[in-house]
Amino acid sequence: LFVLGAATLLLSAVVVFGSGDLFRTKYRFVTYIPSSVAGLQLGAKVAFRGVPVGQVTGISVEYDPDAKEARVPVSFDIVQGRVNSGGKLSAENLAAEIGRLMDAGLRARLTPESFVTGQLYIELVLQPETDATLFLPKDEATTIEIPAIPSKIDVFETQLKSLLGSGEDGGQTIFSKLEALASDENVAAVHRILENVDMFTTALNAS
Repeated sequence: LFVLGAATLLLSAVVVFGSGDLFRTKYRFVTYIPSSVAGLQLGAKVAFRGVPVGQVTGISVEYDPDAKEARVPVSFDIVQGRVNSGGKLSAENLAAEIGRLMDAGLRARLTPESFVTGQLYIELVLQPETDATLFLPKDEATTIEIPAIPSKIDVFETQLKSLLGSGEDGGQTIFSKLEALASDENVAAVHRILENVDMFTTALNAS
């Protein structure tokens, strides 16, 4: 009975700790999401190019009474070993390396995990053409901030509103704007929207 009990405990330990994440160093990051985080939950994955590298550990709201502004910081951990740097990345040079990556366009954004359930996760992407807006003081020592950008859904909605107009022109219909819609700029906007629709359709079919 003693041997069987010990074997059971050993098997349980292998199942619980088999991933090894419990004994790995976890690096803490934060990003300020510019839109609603409905659908994002604690424990949601953080991924880079589809590869899970960490998970969300905190979601909160920061309110500034003077400016009457609210921000939503999302904290997440990246587990050591999930990103292979060939031994060149350590806790000592992590902040400097992240700074270089942000200069190269490292950003965080919400991405649908499933269109059926509405669940979201944090996707790390490289988009150097986007602005890097930071909120934490530069002397913040405990957490590294990664700038956030709007999700693809938010970008699609903004492009669509820009194309159709805000409706503040006295009830003017889209038919009266055909000449303006035929401009090169709007044709390019339509092309971008159609590309986004195609991506969403592909993702929906794969869900």
